[in-house]
Amino acid sequence: MRRSAALMAQAQRLTVTGSVWWRPATNDIYWSDEAYRVAGQDVGITPSVEMMLDRCHPEDLPRIQKLISNAMNRGENVDVEHRLLMTDGAVKYVHVVLQNIGNNPADPEFIGAVADITERKLGEEQLRRSDVLLREGQRISQTGTFSWKVETDEITFSEELNRIFGFESGRVVDFDAIGQRVYEEDLPLLAIKMADVRQGGDNPDYEIRLFVDGQIKHVRVVGRIIRHLDGTMECIGAVQDVSAQRIAELGRDKLRSELSQLARVTSLSTMAASIAHEVNQPLAGIIMNASASLRMLCANPPNITGAVETAKRTIRDGNRASDVILRLRNLFKRGVATVEWLDLNDAIRELIGLAASDLQRGRILLIEELSDPPPFVLGDRVQLQQVIMNLLRNSIDAMTDTAQTQKKIFVRTVVGLGEVRVVVEDHGVGLEGTDVERLFDAFHTTKPHGMGIGLSVSRSIIEAHKGKIWAEPRPSGGAIFGFALPFDKDSVDRPSPPEMKT
Repeated sequence: MRRSAALMAQAQRLTVTGSVWWRPATNDIYWSDEAYRVAGQDVGITPSVEMMLDRCHPEDLPRIQKLISNAMNRGENVDVEHRLLMTDGAVKYVHVVLQNIGNNPADPEFIGAVADITERKLGEEQLRRSDVLLREGQRISQTGTFSWKVETDEITFSEELNRIFGFESGRVVDFDAIGQRVYEEDLPLLAIKMADVRQGGDNPDYEIRLFVDGQIKHVRVVGRIIRHLDGTMECIGAVQDVSAQRIAELGRDKLRSELSQLARVTSLSTMAASIAHEVNQPLAGIIMNASASLRMLCANPPNITGAVETAKRTIRDGNRASDVILRLRNLFKRGVATVEWLDLNDAIRELIGLAASDLQRGRILLIEELSDPPPFVLGDRVQLQQVIMNLLRNSIDAMTDTAQTQKKIFVRTVVGLGEVRVVVEDHGVGLEGTDVERLFDAFHTTKPHGMGIGLSVSRSIIEAHKGKIWAEPRPSGGAIFGFALPFDKDSVDRPSPPEMKT
């Protein structure tokens, strides 16, 4: 018995739980040593109901008094959590359980336990506070969290993520419900990303659109794949509503486009004013000399010698006007070219990064098919990038009304005999009914609001690099634009091409 008592006392100390016996009719009460410690009383003091209530927190006292009264008068069991206010001002949380084992309703007899649950309550409070902070942080940042158990397709959404998707709080979420909210054109992208996760691929990071309550939402999805010890996979992550940011970017891009258009118009106006000013004087001379020559020829007799001299002056003024136009043309060029060995593949990748927002906004898939090893050519990097960007933007503009499944652009570099080709192929409106020979003429355009300058400038740049540029219709719809530059096969293996600047 002593050994059993010692084991029981040790178990109570380890669990911070004391045992209690109470017979209200005789006011007999027994507390174990651990019960004294939990109540903050000295061991050996005769316990009483008043002594227990004396430690009860004032805010909990009415509730505990009622439970004690019901136990004494009706024999009702007690199962309650409440606070004790210790002499040093500390607050302790306890869980009290009393079970009536008496046979006589008028003479109840209780056995039970009192457990110190302060650490648990403080942990619960900390957890509750963390949960509140997490919910508020998600609400403020418009970011919801999710968990996806890949093998069972069990999905858990946070409260904020339910709000983003327009789901009722607490509902069971599955992929059918998610698919109903995803914008139809983005469903293939979602399917691809889900398949990647199922195959244990890279951590997901992408943007899709949702259609919720008649409005389009742009959301960014970021996840991490976790492999558990039992071999199962779980994808946890966050979904942020970035609609406001995307709308602002669209407005910024529109304003930038309008400013760019205004700059072009202003430049053309400046050029036109300069040409008019510079050419006005030689043109006036041409008209004057032509009029004088006509009078001399109409005289009786005609003044042939004077008419010839006047005609020579007319030719002189015409050449002078031509020189003025040539000088102005050179003035509006970019300047002296910087010629160097450059990696065409690297230059193309830079442009694709710059055009990423336009591609994403147009929901266009760009496919790179760049030669390996990369081709090096001798030329001006900025000018050649200007040509490639012009071809790429033309392809983007050509697919405005193209079906989503066909919105693809292929960018290729192909090494041939003595030349390297850069090809941009799209599935856009194509070149049907277009005079391909005139596409590269100045001020000739197929766009409703085009100016007909881009392709003309591109041809000038390529020809200055001793290359050629072309366009052709794509057999199954769309267009192919490309250019070829002289290429030294030995430069393919050049690891660090020396720069040659002029």
